[in-house]
Amino acid sequence: MSDINLRIEKLVQIRMVVFHLGEIDGWWPTQIATGQGVEFLTYSLPKTARLASVQLAMEIARKNHDNQVNFGQYHLFRLKPTDEEKIFDHIKAHQIGFLNKDKSQLINELNNLSFNISIETSIGAVQVGTIDELEDEAIVQSLARHYVEAFKSDYKTYPYLN
Repeated sequence: MSDINLRIEKLVQIRMVVFHLGEIDGWWPTQIATGQGVEFLTYSLPKTARLASVQLAMEIARKNHDNQVNFGQYHLFRLKPTDEEKIFDHIKAHQIGFLNKDKSQLINELNNLSFNISIETSIGAVQVGTIDELEDEAIVQSLARHYVEAFKSDYKTYPYLN
């Protein structure tokens, strides 16, 4: 697997876990990952409910993050169009969906994706680099780590990239 594909896979994993944890902690008032959202969508969209639920979740998180960071900034849920396309293709090709995990399991998964790196924590919007640095593994780990600390310490953070 190429470095680009590995990076996309990690970004998808981080997105899915952050959305799920955000739902558990009330960052967004939904029950897509934790409730019956997929079942509801299965009724209206029987063939595409899983993919539709993931897309809906990402749009909710994207809008939430857009409201917290300055206009035009990139963040975990809003990347360059080429990366967004690769992420969508990866989710579709690998039939990515929400897993039945509790908060501690999800935080542990996110911690593993962050490689337990050290960061300076920050409540609210925090710049972690530039969009061109997203190809650097350390930036992806930093994104994950900011969310780990926020969910462990019960505050909201919105790491973004210029």
